[in-house]
Amino acid sequence: MTHTFLSATAAVALGTASASAVFVAPSTWSVGDANTTAQEWDIFTSPIGNAPDVLDSNDQGQATAFDANAPMNGSFITGSASIYTFSAEVFPAADVPVPTLAGGTTTFIVQTSTFGYVPVAADVTVSDDSDNVYLPVEQVLLTEGDRQGVEQAWYFRFEVPSDVGEYRFLMEAASSSLAFDRLRIDTFTGAAPAAEPLPDAFALPGDANLDGTVDLADFGILRANFGLSAGDFPIPQFRLADFNGDATVDLADFGILRANFGSSAPSDVAALDAWYASVVPEPATASIVSLAGLTLLRRRR
Repeated sequence: MTHTFLSATAAVALGTASASAVFVAPSTWSVGDANTTAQEWDIFTSPIGNAPDVLDSNDQGQATAFDANAPMNGSFITGSASIYTFSAEVFPAADVPVPTLAGGTTTFIVQTSTFGYVPVAADVTVSDDSDNVYLPVEQVLLTEGDRQGVEQAWYFRFEVPSDVGEYRFLMEAASSSLAFDRLRIDTFTGAAPAAEPLPDAFALPGDANLDGTVDLADFGILRANFGLSAGDFPIPQFRLADFNGDATVDLADFGILRANFGSSAPSDVAALDAWYASVVPEPATASIVSLAGLTLLRRRR
């Protein structure tokens, strides 16, 4: 199996050209509701501290996003306003003040976008000043590709005690050459965790990068990961172009992509559900692809 990885410099340079996942607001509460916070960053101006520039709704104080490994790692701001360094790890992080409620729970919804190497799955955490560390209870890779050159957009949900007034989100990079590009954090504090549904990473069959269209960019992602199974995925919880969910990227997934090539997802959710049911191939059909398509796949590997 041959994988094509871009250089770290190319990964950052291509960042602004790649399709970007759209961060979504929580569905079980609204921005500005009592005991909630919302903050989003798109443009970073310093590795060591950035106020939200897209959305800032927090009556407990101002959240700050930064590289937790700066300044000792030499990270800097790129031309696309990301935090990056050539030779050391960038640790995307944010300190977020939240409402308190004795005996309750604060639900964190974190959505973040990076380029370059993927983070370490076990080292994505929320912690407090007393060194209590919490792992995500749910996580989804929203936009995916190979490990360099393609945007990685992540969704994490945490549940933490609500008797602490500030928490830190931390994502540790797997290696050097990770660019911290965007971040959104929503929180809800209540007597019980918010029952927030997970986003669907493959609402449009074959749309691996979630840009709303099945095209050559999605084929490139499938091609880069063709033949991988669940044990080979860089982060086991995340599927790389495994559209049918059988834990292997294979001809069945290629068949789904090919059957939907050129399609775009409707914006209405009900219409999307109906359309999804109508276009997903039956298992037997999904595994049968044309000889020309198979030849193309082999030629490009």
